[in-house]
Amino acid sequence: MLIAGVAAVIFVSTRPPGFVTRSGHTLMLNGRPFRFSGTNIYWGGLDDSSGRAGINYPTPFRVQSGLQTAADMGETVIRCQTCGISTGTPLSVEPYLGDFSQAALEHIDYFIAQAQRYGMKVVIPLTDNYAYYLGSYCDFTNWLGLSRASDCPSPAAATAFYTSPRAIAAFEQYIGVLLNHVNHYTGVPNKDNPVIMAWETGNEMTYGTGGAAQFTRWTATIAAYIKSQHTGQLLMDGAAALDPGDLALRDVDIIDLHCYPISTPELNASASRVAAAGKATVVGEFGWNDPSELEPFLTDIQQTPSIAGDMYWDLEPQNDFFGYVEHYDGYQLHYPGDDFDVNGDRGEPVLTGAGDTAQVTELRSHAYAMSGEPVPGYAVPPAPVITNVEHVASDTAGTGNLLEWRGSPGAASYLVRRSVSGARGPWTTVARVSAAATATPFLDRGGGTGPDLWYQVTALSPAGAAGPASSPFRVVSRTLDDNLNNLSIAVSHDAGVTLDTSRGNQYDDDPSRAAFAPSSTEQEITWKEAGLEDFEAIAYYDSASDEPFTFEVSVNDQAWSEVPAADIQADQLAGTVPLDRISYIYTVDNVQRILGGASYVRILRDGGDTGVAEIGEVRITYP
Repeated sequence: MLIAGVAAVIFVSTRPPGFVTRSGHTLMLNGRPFRFSGTNIYWGGLDDSSGRAGINYPTPFRVQSGLQTAADMGETVIRCQTCGISTGTPLSVEPYLGDFSQAALEHIDYFIAQAQRYGMKVVIPLTDNYAYYLGSYCDFTNWLGLSRASDCPSPAAATAFYTSPRAIAAFEQYIGVLLNHVNHYTGVPNKDNPVIMAWETGNEMTYGTGGAAQFTRWTATIAAYIKSQHTGQLLMDGAAALDPGDLALRDVDIIDLHCYPISTPELNASASRVAAAGKATVVGEFGWNDPSELEPFLTDIQQTPSIAGDMYWDLEPQNDFFGYVEHYDGYQLHYPGDDFDVNGDRGEPVLTGAGDTAQVTELRSHAYAMSGEPVPGYAVPPAPVITNVEHVASDTAGTGNLLEWRGSPGAASYLVRRSVSGARGPWTTVARVSAAATATPFLDRGGGTGPDLWYQVTALSPAGAAGPASSPFRVVSRTLDDNLNNLSIAVSHDAGVTLDTSRGNQYDDDPSRAAFAPSSTEQEITWKEAGLEDFEAIAYYDSASDEPFTFEVSVNDQAWSEVPAADIQADQLAGTVPLDRISYIYTVDNVQRILGGASYVRILRDGGDTGVAEIGEVRITYP
């Protein structure tokens, strides 16, 4: 279902293929200097919990949405961390030492194959300095007993990774699997694929206890191993800061500089040293959301020939059900722009800030300037897909019909239309909705309840050009809307689940919620609707890193099936004041596909969990 909505609008590149090579400090493609601007799509091979309930593979729609957006912005190179850093989880390329997953590799294959269709080159880091969800060097040292999770990353653990023959052998085995793997979609081994511009030894790797000399020896070892497999692809060093020793290594082609915050003088000083050593400079990451510094920083890159390219951090695509994928790291970019997403401590609370459309437009102009191409008009966006309409009488959302739709890459706004005569209209325009406002479903206060009711959504480019309309969506389902003003609508709940009517100002002005008290045993609350189709819940927590709820469905209220993480969309909502709780909308579409005949759904909190965990509203659509 998710592939069908975008297959007809896939951009097919006319850019010539070929390996990117190096001549001194200049990158070359087909005999001509190659300069580029691009982005980091860290999630291309393995998705984290941003917009998903748990770690999972990215959907085809997200991959295509991200790459089409990059193409619309004129970008030509993607740095994909999870196309190469994928260790230590059940969904990783190497979940356990020496055990390799073909399923994980095929998801990376899909990203690389789609990048090829869009005319992109890909940079692939191979391990990470940080213990994030995608994996790191700590996986290797922990597996081998050279470190423990409690003391890695650390200088001592880094030294073990850089110097232990067993760690080097295990890492080289992992690299060998990636390089020699044959792409499931293209039939080309990764090491022979010109789509892959460069392999990067790691991401922001820091010195161990042996300092610079030890790190340089490790880079030389790993670079030589990669080059021994195939010399057609470039090698990028993965140091956290400019490493003087790497400048002298024969097998290193590109020095990767990261700029947080962006500083033109610091960039120029480093780029000059790299050029003097005869290497190419690439700004592999930079913080783009500084309005006062961005324009001079980009202009300086354009005017410095030894800087081959740059890739901002980081691009997030449209979400599968509605809105954008939210990452809330302070640098997420939604094209063609919405607002800055301002973090507090650990993303708590998430607040909206100033609009960033001007900065996104600057990045687009810069990308075309780096490619030496004129800036074209905005692409006409493809058709959206309406994913759900539900009638609500909500304490938080209001009264009317809530519309959710899967967005269109490149859309700046959407026209929402309603018909009471049929799927062919006539249509009445309900609203023009900014793409930046789709983080929550759109409420049509004037709509009826159906079944003689249809909706249609059309995407508009930043220039106002309308794309094709979505397929008409007929409202034939009813909605159970439980505002949790009492516990009478739920069919059952444990004694530990009570109503909380206090401090509504900290819960997005939600006056009443079902509160789960900390307990040593599991607690649940259950609803019933025969043949339930879709399910949504608004949840509140203390922390953005604490999502303690599990969702289960059942045919008979006895045998229960957990809803897979891949089928749950978790959209973090923006707060309004610093005291707000962290809030999410959880969405589960097409419950019958998960469990045929399901009529019960329940929310559980695991025993032993602590802290605030409350449900503010539940909506269930049913025939």
